[in-house]
Amino acid sequence: MEVETLLRDIENKDLVLPEFQREFVWKEQDVKTFIQSLYKGYPTGSLLIWKTLNPPKIRGEKKDAEGVYTRVLLDGQQRLTTLYLFIKGRSPPYYPDMKKRFNLYFNVETEEFRYFQKTLMEGKKEWISLLDFFKAGSAATFINNSEDKEFYFKHLDQLTKLENIKTYDYFVDEEKLGKLTEIKEVVRIFNLVNKQGRTLLEEDLALAHVCVFWPEIKEIFRKELELLEKSGFEFDFNFLILCLNCVATGHAKFDSFYNVSEDKIRDAWTKVKRSLEYLINILHDKAYVSSTKSYELKSNALLVPMIVYLSNNRFEFKDEKTLNKFLYWFYNAMMWGRYTRRGKSSPLEQDVVTITRENSPESLIHNFKREVPYFEVKPENIKGAPVTSPFFNMMFIIAKSEGAVDWFNGQVLHSKLIGSSYRLHKHHIFPRSILKKYGYYNEIEKKKMVNEIANRAFLTERANIQIRNSKPEKYLPKVLKKYPSALKSQFVSEKEDLWKIENFEDFLRDRRKRIAEQINKFMKNLVDSDLPKLDIRELIKQEESYNLEFKSTFSWNLKEEKVDKDIKYSVLKTIVGFMNANGGTLLIGVSDDKKIIGLEYDYKANWKGNKDGFLLDFRNFIEKQIGITNYNRYITLNFMEINNKEILMVQVEKSLDPIFVKANGKKIMYVRLDNKTEPIDDPEEINKYIEDNWK
Repeated sequence: MEVETLLRDIENKDLVLPEFQREFVWKEQDVKTFIQSLYKGYPTGSLLIWKTLNPPKIRGEKKDAEGVYTRVLLDGQQRLTTLYLFIKGRSPPYYPDMKKRFNLYFNVETEEFRYFQKTLMEGKKEWISLLDFFKAGSAATFINNSEDKEFYFKHLDQLTKLENIKTYDYFVDEEKLGKLTEIKEVVRIFNLVNKQGRTLLEEDLALAHVCVFWPEIKEIFRKELELLEKSGFEFDFNFLILCLNCVATGHAKFDSFYNVSEDKIRDAWTKVKRSLEYLINILHDKAYVSSTKSYELKSNALLVPMIVYLSNNRFEFKDEKTLNKFLYWFYNAMMWGRYTRRGKSSPLEQDVVTITRENSPESLIHNFKREVPYFEVKPENIKGAPVTSPFFNMMFIIAKSEGAVDWFNGQVLHSKLIGSSYRLHKHHIFPRSILKKYGYYNEIEKKKMVNEIANRAFLTERANIQIRNSKPEKYLPKVLKKYPSALKSQFVSEKEDLWKIENFEDFLRDRRKRIAEQINKFMKNLVDSDLPKLDIRELIKQEESYNLEFKSTFSWNLKEEKVDKDIKYSVLKTIVGFMNANGGTLLIGVSDDKKIIGLEYDYKANWKGNKDGFLLDFRNFIEKQIGITNYNRYITLNFMEINNKEILMVQVEKSLDPIFVKANGKKIMYVRLDNKTEPIDDPEEINKYIEDNWK
């Protein structure tokens, strides 16, 4: 079936889109690649349409025709929506308020497709807008209407190929599903067909499943999203369906969602709605978080465990102590990147299961302590950190808690200031233009200093423009005189010597220290030593996971009663796997079946025959494999006694750089996947993993 016919069917509402379909998700590169493929006549798949007398809820309006088949588009909406936007020049009927537009241009000489660039294309007749071309109706009409008829006539072949997109022929299967009458079965097929699509998420499939028995759910979600947006929080369908799944099943993964009863899912939504709205109010009033802007809420996933807790506890925190412990977890999880790394589903699954089962903020804190041995912020954590760092979020939270005001107009700072002149800016205290004159752009490390968060303050746009090129020693005295507490609330020293350009690096060192101290003070005030320490006995009761593993020994083979290099290497792989993933905790001296073996065998197995020899052997082996600086920075050792036997708790942080291990003459990257450590040795896979994790 030709594209032109399909688009006419959509226009006439003879081909409709079911409500359970996901939104239009293609990005600019997807659209460009698709149009290029059509132009060249490449295969772009087939379309799947379901003809039914009993259609599901559809998007937009449909024809009222009793006893007539409705043709429902199951697979192909991304492609047909793209074509409709270009060829018809407007949104399709099933997306009446669609705002997405793609300003794609075509070069009739080089046959290149590119998005509009003024400097490259303006006034250049070889570049034509696809929207303008298809609006003309045909290549001939486009040429006749042009002031450059002769030029375009020379490129008639290219224009004809472009026009032929309208007659591109799709194989359309309308018979295969013809006998199906059960909407559940159709959605199951829809999910199977679409699951291979790289942009379709598990959340999309789950939402399609709910639409089967609850077709109004998307409209309910839309109203809720509109309500939340008015409060500054912009979420999407995927976030709401994730919350719905977590509350309904007690899991973040969707494996059991499809077995939950319809009534339980409806009940779960009532709980999610009430919990989420209560939590947004708490964030506003108690947590100093007023929006989902990137410098306020680093990840929406941070809210999910708290929503699960509230859903199971009458939509409120039990008392102020409980609330403060949740906020303590929330801030730490944000600062130390609990859900911002690759494989977010594993820590979220762990946390949702834990909070459902144990119903306490301490359980979440203990989960995270497997990955981050200490929560204390140090000045070196601040050094070089850009505004995208979560420590910048924490700076803003604490500044607001201190009543921070704009340095020039006294406006209390928050993310929802009204008026373009009062938009929040991330001001350079020592302006870039001045630092550039002093050579701070000549070296990479010094350039980092210019933009690190220790040289940033929160000001409104108007104030930022006023002092853009002023030296701190000139404008900060005025700030101090006008608003005496304004500098302190943003961690800026009142020592005037530090405001001089020659003391810029001393200023940074001082401010990093102040930021770290204020964060730690703020966090301590939340819990005030009210948190129980990680209970090693409770930890041993847990199952091995992506951030927890047990090893009977470090080097001793219990079966063969001898030192075994393979066992040593197994310990190394686990440590490196943790470093290359999210971090984790390794217990040595505990078997897989939770039996306490102790370290006695390892103590006797080293050249000294004691604990000191074991510790030296352990350090030397790991240092040799991954480098001494990496060892000292990311690995913490704690010896503990259980049942009169010593075990070793090895706490491993995520590395700032990928770690490789040499084996058989080649470098291998080990990573933690669920409860196993797996090697990645394919160069393409390694590059992709590094891109996802560190870049």
